Amino acid sequence: MCETQQEHEVFREIRSQYNQIPMPPALDLHIELGVKQAKKQRKLFHARLWSAAACTLLVITFVTTVRISSSFAAWVTQIPGLDAIVKMINGDRGLSLALENDFMQPIGLSDEHDGVKVTVDGIIVDEVRMNVFYSVTFPEERINANFPNWPNIAFEGDPNNQPVMFNFGEYKIDKENRKQFHSILQLEYSKSPVPFPNQVVFHLPFKDRGTEWTIPFTIDSSKFLGLKHTFPIHQAISIDDQKFTIEEATMYPTRLKLDISCDPNNTKQIFDLRDLRIVNENGEALKNTGSIGYGDQKTYLFESNYFTMPKQLFIEGSLTAALDRNQLDLVIDPIKKEIIKRPDDRIRLQKFVPNGDKIDVELALSNINAKQTNVFHVTSGGFVETTGQKTEIGSKSAYSEGSHSNEKIINEFQIPNRDYNGPLTFRIEYYPKFIEQPFRVQIK
Repeated sequence: MCETQQEHEVFREIRSQYNQIPMPPALDLHIELGVKQAKKQRKLFHARLWSAAACTLLVITFVTTVRISSSFAAWVTQIPGLDAIVKMINGDRGLSLALENDFMQPIGLSDEHDGVKVTVDGIIVDEVRMNVFYSVTFPEERINANFPNWPNIAFEGDPNNQPVMFNFGEYKIDKENRKQFHSILQLEYSKSPVPFPNQVVFHLPFKDRGTEWTIPFTIDSSKFLGLKHTFPIHQAISIDDQKFTIEEATMYPTRLKLDISCDPNNTKQIFDLRDLRIVNENGEALKNTGSIGYGDQKTYLFESNYFTMPKQLFIEGSLTAALDRNQLDLVIDPIKKEIIKRPDDRIRLQKFVPNGDKIDVELALSNINAKQTNVFHVTSGGFVETTGQKTEIGSKSAYSEGSHSNEKIINEFQIPNRDYNGPLTFRIEYYPKFIEQPFRVQIK
């Protein structure tokens, strides 16, 4: 199949842009909207899903694949500013192969208010994940692509039958049309909604103006329902006398999910399998894009190679974050403004300052090896007073500063400003202590 001159120019321009973009380090999945702007050498935290770099380009597939389907090539040339859209896509293998195999559903529906038009251009969706590509067109040229609010998606039916998380890509101005910019809304489901809702409404609010763009559209679920491969595993692993079981792997067109359960009788709380990876018979790895779940049940998310099923797949790992269960309490004395119980002396109370009706709290963890862990929250759920009263914490953010081999992790949050009669106990949800022991399990 020969590409047209227009297609050739599109791909040539994308290839040129790709060659100028540095490859980012491994990106994590779980977005956090409350992260502050980086200060000096501080690196902005986007937990496990998007980074500000936001993209090893999907263009790798475009420019290196010999065969490009005719329907995909046609869709490419129909969308203005494709290069801007491509930059918004997390360049994982699942999305690349989905596009290559005609898995895109074009939408092309718009809503317009006060001369500003919002368009849902298309979607890539399966039973566990949806990617919504959209554009915003203004009546005048834009200096930057800032927009005050982020979009959301509403499914028809049960309000509890909703995605577990949202991820947002940065806005990118269309360099061919500076009145327009593009972005992507990613949704991850904790489980596939049953029945899967076909009717969806895209909302983009502009709260300061009291305006909201609303675009209903239909998902053709017949294109993806039932497209999955399930691999029962049920393999128990023991490391340092701590046990967990790799239950099963499920491969969908855009995502591979790996379910793991930890033994509740473990003497340590296993927080994370830090370097967990899935490799094929040639040692080629699927990128780990994050995890969902809490406590002893977790689901790890990976790229998918659904459309190019390998002969063999293996699960490998060697670095497990875990902490003794009797060390899971972080206790702060609000009167002396000091930590009175902690796992080790790497963590200290850097700030405990009244700020109106709130108290600004800042925790600092030093001597962190960035190769072993990403930016994290030590605690985020709340605290318990000596009276037994539990209070949620608010305005959470986390970031890092310092060198790559000797980072400092900063956690900032707020608690109510009131008279406390005794210590405040926070539950530790992650701590950078590791068990180093390799393991390997075959999936297929």
